[in-house]
Amino acid sequence: MVSTMDIALRLLLATVLGGLVGLERELHGRPAGFRTNTLVCLGSTLVMLVSAYAFANTPGWSYDPGRMACPGCQRHRVSGGW
Repeated sequence: MVSTMDIALRLLLATVLGGLVGLERELHGRPAGFRTNTLVCLGSTLVMLVSAYAFANTPGWSYDPGRMACPGCQRHRVSGGW
């Protein structure tokens, strides 16, 4: 099982890296700057952590972390993101 420190470190890393991407976009005058990218990275990391570890030790449940990410990718692709 993953420790609380590991989860906090992953969330912090996602926030910092998302902030760097957003800062770079803001410096070039593009939309979706610092705050937007920070929140998107933090939210996506939180969703993936929950999908990967929330039900890992539940007896009788088989879990697949990719199931949570799959609908998000499909929505993004349908909306013309890729």
